[in-house]
Amino acid sequence: MLKQLFNSHISHIDLSKAISEKALTNTQRITVQYSKKGVPELKQRFKDLELSTNGFDTKATKSEFNLSMSDRLSLIIGGVGLALILIISLFIPSPTNWQQVVLRAILSLTIGILISTVPGFLHINLTGKILDNRYKIIATGSIAAFVIIYMFNPAFVS
Repeated sequence: MLKQLFNSHISHIDLSKAISEKALTNTQRITVQYSKKGVPELKQRFKDLELSTNGFDTKATKSEFNLSMSDRLSLIIGGVGLALILIISLFIPSPTNWQQVVLRAILSLTIGILISTVPGFLHINLTGKILDNRYKIIATGSIAAFVIIYMFNPAFVS
């Protein structure tokens, strides 16, 4: 009964102007992929109603947002590390100097791991002096992110 009601009203609606050309494309592709019968008749029905048959005629393109397993693992480890730092910082309101060093190291590693999934290059060239010893650090990419976070300490909690 519902089908008859739908069919009786569908002739009065101009669907070609109401639905965009690619609105039903994925539905049509799924129908072609999983239906065993009736696809040619359904395609003809779409043509009779002057609807797009784009999904019947073209295959889907592959998504360009495919992350490799190493990128997924890096995102997971980085996310867990950042969550860990956040949780620890909530439970230790006034960390000791040693705790600050450990938290800064974990934060630096976590940021380095997260940055490793981002395309592009980060380049640093640091020179300085610590206790009468000069140092020079040249780093790129995620190692540079690690060095930036580790060397430039955020505000100390006092």
